[in-house]
Amino acid sequence: MAGPPAAATVCCAMGWADWRRRAAWLVARVLVVEYATLLAPCAAGHCAQRDRMLMMLGAQRLTTMADRVAGVCFDLDGVLIRTMPLHATAWLDVASRWNLPVSRREIYRWEGEPGTVTARRLLGRLPVYPARARWRGTGKQGRLILANTATTLLREKEACFTTLARGIRVHAPWVALLKTLHQRRIALALVTGTSRAEVQRIVPRAILDRFDVIVTGDSVRHGKPHPEPYRTACRRLRIPPSRAVVIENAPYGIQSARRARIGCIVALTSSLPAAYLQGADVIVHSGRQLRVALKQLFADPGFSR
Repeated sequence: MAGPPAAATVCCAMGWADWRRRAAWLVARVLVVEYATLLAPCAAGHCAQRDRMLMMLGAQRLTTMADRVAGVCFDLDGVLIRTMPLHATAWLDVASRWNLPVSRREIYRWEGEPGTVTARRLLGRLPVYPARARWRGTGKQGRLILANTATTLLREKEACFTTLARGIRVHAPWVALLKTLHQRRIALALVTGTSRAEVQRIVPRAILDRFDVIVTGDSVRHGKPHPEPYRTACRRLRIPPSRAVVIENAPYGIQSARRARIGCIVALTSSLPAAYLQGADVIVHSGRQLRVALKQLFADPGFSR
């Protein structure tokens, strides 16, 4: 009986199982290196190559939308301002005091839903609490107790967030992008799960004035991932959803836009990795890549600078 091929002598010596594990490890390492090169910060000319690959992934949708875009809807937290880490820290602090088990990753995944929804979700995790037995039923009194308790929890979280968010600013590249879109007479909407009072407190008036429509978490009956927020924005902008572009950074926001039949959804990996944002048409990793996407949509070289 013929022995193993000469080239496999070393493999036999170390054992076929060990060799297969070694080979698998080497393949995995190559893939990781290639993936890291794609997503690494711009250096040695990699930035242009990465942007080209990005555009190839979403080229079909971007080409379909070209010359048809009538409006752009922006999410707030994690897009225009980097407040999501502060929101998460505030929720974790309050949850710890209330003995509510929750992780930072879970809070990031719930991003975009109204604060009252998050509060109720967390209260459902209470291990033992006297009031929980009273709201467990479906009666009016039980619902009232739950609502009041959720309101108390949310107020504590918002107080903590207000302290953490002092000095928050909209980053200069986003200010320039909003100015460019405004000058092109593109209808703009701000669509967020944050309350109107909180939006007015943390976003400068000069920025808010750029938007034709502002939809907040307390101005709709159903928050993200329900389609109502983006449907409301498009209706108030007087544009069909199919001619709108949404810029989001969270799964619930992407689901909301998808259910509202938005024409193109661009996701920014500011809070979660791309694996959580697969419902978007295009995924970008920086403001520069977002400008590349908008350049293709509007056929305007000014967007790439």
